[in-house]
Amino acid sequence: MNIKELNDHLEVIETIIKEARDGLDDNTEFHNKKEQLLTIDRSIAQLERKKIPVPQEIRDLRTALNRDVEKLKNPMDGLEEFYNRLLDLVVSFGKACGKSPRKDLHIRAKEKKSRAIDEDTLSKTLLKVLEEMGGSGHEKEILPNVGKALESTFTAIDLEAFRGKTPRWQTNLRRVRRKLVESGVLTQSSMRRVWTLKK
Repeated sequence: MNIKELNDHLEVIETIIKEARDGLDDNTEFHNKKEQLLTIDRSIAQLERKKIPVPQEIRDLRTALNRDVEKLKNPMDGLEEFYNRLLDLVVSFGKACGKSPRKDLHIRAKEKKSRAIDEDTLSKTLLKVLEEMGGSGHEKEILPNVGKALESTFTAIDLEAFRGKTPRWQTNLRRVRRKLVESGVLTQSSMRRVWTLKK
């Protein structure tokens, strides 16, 4: 098998992993049912601590919720074996190439923490947030929404505050906003507090 074939197989694996990750993110019903089940469990435990009889309706509801949770079981459970096998393959392949995956991952993580989120990511996230807001929004609403969308991606550099107040990512986002205005993606008035997509 040549290098091109190996890369082709890797692309297939990447696609499968992305689809699985998207499936986890979209598994809203599972998370809702699980949260309801935890709430019921807490209520039952509280009643039992106070030696108050638990109504049969609550026990029946718990049984039904537990059944639903089992049916909707988080697909991540089925991915654990795949994840472990993938780790074994990486370690094995690393040894064959004279590499140390642990060391490489450490270096990569360190490099990632030392870099701010790129402007392309900020731009795409901002445009997506604006679309979700109907094409326009006040800066006070836009910044928290973009922050929420990127919170798992932020590095220490992004969170550094200038003059102890404004995080670097917000300063960078405003720079991106200006470029989008200059390129005609946002309206000229977007240089003020309300940012608007150009129709």
